Amino acid sequence: MRVRRRELGLEVFNWGEVYDLRALPKTEIYNDFSRPYGLLDATAIVIDVEPGKAPAGLFVYRNREQSPLFGTQGIGLLRLLLPAFRAGVESCRSAFRLREQLSHHVDRLSDGVMLIYARGDVLHDNTVLSDMLAADPESGRLRQELVRIAMVVAAQCEHRGVRHKRRDSVQHHPGR
Repeated sequence: MRVRRRELGLEVFNWGEVYDLRALPKTEIYNDFSRPYGLLDATAIVIDVEPGKAPAGLFVYRNREQSPLFGTQGIGLLRLLLPAFRAGVESCRSAFRLREQLSHHVDRLSDGVMLIYARGDVLHDNTVLSDMLAADPESGRLRQELVRIAMVVAAQCEHRGVRHKRRDSVQHHPGR
């Protein structure tokens, strides 16, 4: 599929455009993977993000052989989604790059730092903090407590609307 899709320059396609549909039901991948998991007649968006890297894709499958094929209507719907999909992929890549940059800067700090999502997942902790916690027999409990405190702070910020305030909502009053 990957080779044929690239040969044809397709970003939105269905299996009929990249496979010989008469030969597909005789293949191992179809019989051992696609059919048992109900992954039939894929219609997809696949975009190349970076040379030499895996592409990003969104696949929609029929799950019963009796279901009608997606056909041109399915292709048309996915073509409408293509710009939004491309923008979403680029946003994810950009966020990942920013995360890597932030982690790199945190690693250069001389204090122990842990970055924690508001939902409680640890994004990153620097070597200084890791070393400090490794030396403590209660490191597991300390980590849990750091996460708990971060979640309390995040909940307080959310409750007070801190995350949702816009810069342009702050009014400046000259002379006061």
